[in-house]
Amino acid sequence: MSARVATYLDANAGAPLRPSVVQEIEGLIRSEGTLVPNASSIHAHGRKARRWSSEARERIALSLGEGADPESLVITSSGTEANQLAIRSALGAKLAAGHRAQWITTPVEHDSVMQMQAWVEARGGRVDFLPVDGEGRPVTSALASLLGPETALISVVWVNNETGVIADIPAIAA
Repeated sequence: MSARVATYLDANAGAPLRPSVVQEIEGLIRSEGTLVPNASSIHAHGRKARRWSSEARERIALSLGEGADPESLVITSSGTEANQLAIRSALGAKLAAGHRAQWITTPVEHDSVMQMQAWVEARGGRVDFLPVDGEGRPVTSALASLLGPETALISVVWVNNETGVIADIPAIAA
């Protein structure tokens, strides 16, 4: 019986680490062993972890270009957490204040985004869907008819995790 070789094609869900990232992680492990210090602790290991975290934020900000503030970066544990945090951040205060905030998205978003529809509607918000064409691309010409004074958020998946369709974000933004 021959061994089957698996081919993993969902690079949007997880991709190999860059060799430079692997080297950084290996360096930290070699210097600390299996210890993963808490960056909020005041002991020497915690202060070292805080220094690593600060340096990593600075390097990330530098990679994003001029004007990126390391302290403004929000580092999440997953795409789901990032998606839902962005939606809650954009709509939460308006909904809590009793505004009927409108969120425009597409029907082909990642499941973590689609799960937020119930959260928005339960708080009095409205979710409208920008239609997509037969290939799954957002119909940008339909956006104008959805926009209104209550529009608080427009979110569109840039590269669809299931189909690979790339949305024309500049056209949507315009």
